[in-house]
Amino acid sequence: MMVRDVVTARDDSDLMEIIELFGRYKYNAIPILDKNKNLVGIVTRSDLLKFITFERCPMMIDMESFIGIPDVRSFMCTHPLAMSPDDTIKDAASVMIRHGVRSVPIVKGRKLVGIISKHDIIQAIYRELIKS
Repeated sequence: MMVRDVVTARDDSDLMEIIELFGRYKYNAIPILDKNKNLVGIVTRSDLLKFITFERCPMMIDMESFIGIPDVRSFMCTHPLAMSPDDTIKDAASVMIRHGVRSVPIVKGRKLVGIISKHDIIQAIYRELIKS
């Protein structure tokens, strides 16, 4: 039920790369990996909007406003929630509800192996219902 082909970014990605990924994909969160492909953070659409609107002029749209902005490390969550591939759907749903997040990376050790979202959980429930 988790997505294994995860869209990720490196921890040295700049703001424009992150905006491009969110513009290209409909995901709510992008896991951030270091050069060894270890999970070191996560950026959500909310994180990005907060950074743009509170760290910079709220009405900025022109690309020159983004020049000189530090890399993703300056606005990513550096201690993301993460789960194990052995955790259950119920565990994932509980974590998401308790912490108010839409998706959670799945890691083995520190290596990203997938991501699960509320959408994935609801789809799994739906598939089980139509089997019955």
